[in-house]
Amino acid sequence: MSTLASRPWVARYAPGVPADVEIPDEPVTAALTAAAGRWPERVAVDFFGATTTYAHLVAEVERAAGALHDLGVRRSDRVAVVLPNGTAHVVAFYAVLRLGAVVVEHNPTYSADELAHQLADSGASVALVWTKAVPAVLAARGPDGGAPALRTVVAVDIARDLPRTSRLALHLPVARARAQREALRGPVPADVPDWHDLVRRARRLPPAVARPTADDVALIQYTGGTTGTPKGAVLTHRNLVANVVQGQAWAAFAEGARPCTACCRSSTRSG
Repeated sequence: MSTLASRPWVARYAPGVPADVEIPDEPVTAALTAAAGRWPERVAVDFFGATTTYAHLVAEVERAAGALHDLGVRRSDRVAVVLPNGTAHVVAFYAVLRLGAVVVEHNPTYSADELAHQLADSGASVALVWTKAVPAVLAARGPDGGAPALRTVVAVDIARDLPRTSRLALHLPVARARAQREALRGPVPADVPDWHDLVRRARRLPPAVARPTADDVALIQYTGGTTGTPKGAVLTHRNLVANVVQGQAWAAFAEGARPCTACCRSSTRSG
């Protein structure tokens, strides 16, 4: 155990923030499962007023994992996620991890040239893409095999996650509705499947599909683009769980609920 002299920054911690925290030996997906078991009817995601409970989110993640499995996604495969924030992004993120596959996050406003390097570098085989970014991803893949591993591009219409009244309003024949449609949606070729339709029709995930472990790779996050070509930072489930636990310790949640449930077998310093 380090002394205060060797870690002087600990003295600057807010009251109640521990110098050390215990990190559960479990995947980051365990936190969602635990939350659904403890608070099934609580709201997990609120997307412009369209709410999703923890119980519904877990069920949707399982269906989405089934859809990805139907597309051929298997353990350790890379899945590109080219989406803005929203319910579909949360579902896609956890669905990929449920399969033991690896999420590769991309900026959905990137150009085809910016995406081409990252898609080729990660070796992603499937890409879940905001409809407005589909043309850029298809161009990045290119007929000349710019991203040879990318075999499937799936379009995600984030407007389908809006409240029903907002979705209906998008179809009004007025200038404001047209502007909103153009901001949320883009042209998608007929041969590009729709994510929501795939999830709705997905078969049940086979029971034999094992859950990931703490040491499995969970995420490749590209970073450093402002100082050169972005590099893919590789993060394990344990890395993400540590981040959650450290953040919780600093925030000192009022209910004191642990986001992870497995017995603590390893630890890391919050500093």
